[in-house]
Amino acid sequence: MNFYCQETFQVNDDRILRSCVNYTQSEPAPESLFSDVKVPQGREMPNIYRNLVLLTEDRVLNMKAMCQHIPCRTMVRFMKWAKIS
Repeated sequence: MNFYCQETFQVNDDRILRSCVNYTQSEPAPESLFSDVKVPQGREMPNIYRNLVLLTEDRVLNMKAMCQHIPCRTMVRFMKWAKIS
């Protein structure tokens, strides 16, 4: 018989996301980098800054990342944002 604990069973998406969360906790974005950034008017939620962006086309992983406040983009959107040709 094969027994496994549901809590320890993780799919690859969960492992990738856990790595991103661990990285943001161990390497938070320095406050000094964003001292000149202003909070947009009319927004209730402040901007959250991270030292990483998760690049994926996977919609489920994208939703999981947003729930953990991890920025997530497709490669094309990231390249446009970063102005990479």
